[in-house]
Amino acid sequence: MMVDHLPDTEPAAEEPDSPGLHEHIDAASLAVDIDFAPLWHDFHPAGLKAMKAQMQQALHLAAMSAGLTRRACELSVALVDDARIHELNRTWRDQDKPTNVLSFPGVNPDDIFAVSGEAAQAPVLLGDIVIARETLEAEAQAQEKRPVDHFLHLLVHGFLHLCGYDHIRDDEAQRMEALETDILADMDIAGPYGSRDTAGRAHHEQD
Repeated sequence: MMVDHLPDTEPAAEEPDSPGLHEHIDAASLAVDIDFAPLWHDFHPAGLKAMKAQMQQALHLAAMSAGLTRRACELSVALVDDARIHELNRTWRDQDKPTNVLSFPGVNPDDIFAVSGEAAQAPVLLGDIVIARETLEAEAQAQEKRPVDHFLHLLVHGFLHLCGYDHIRDDEAQRMEALETDILADMDIAGPYGSRDTAGRAHHEQD
């Protein structure tokens, strides 16, 4: 797998699971359930509380950037190992290998803002984000990034996919990348894409 590849989204018929520690955070209008597989328990050098705070900040900023400030939304984040994401990638994308992040939309992004009246009072089930630690850390090392910074980028990237953003066409990619860069800048994290031109963006290549 190319270290900069950020995969496309696919709908899932079942919610991905991740045994281990279960936590909950609220970010803007988001209610977020987080499952930490055991190998994630020591991921953040400052501990779980600091990790949850940064996840909350990243998702809050991403929700604001995507315009999800007036509608209650729910999503799940599963922090898993390479074996689990390999299984999901093989099942839902026909890719027989691990990857860094997968997004499983729970609703068509066009429908997030479409409902009105009483239906608009019910939370929108945005879907699931799955991130694998081993692949994440290998990419961070290859790209000379802090693992925590790369993790927050993948979290934001996966969330924007749930909101309908994509990077198939160059114009879509530029819009999505600019949003990600701005969100991370608000967290004092350097731009994740560097100065590569559009033709050289490895993360846009398809598996």
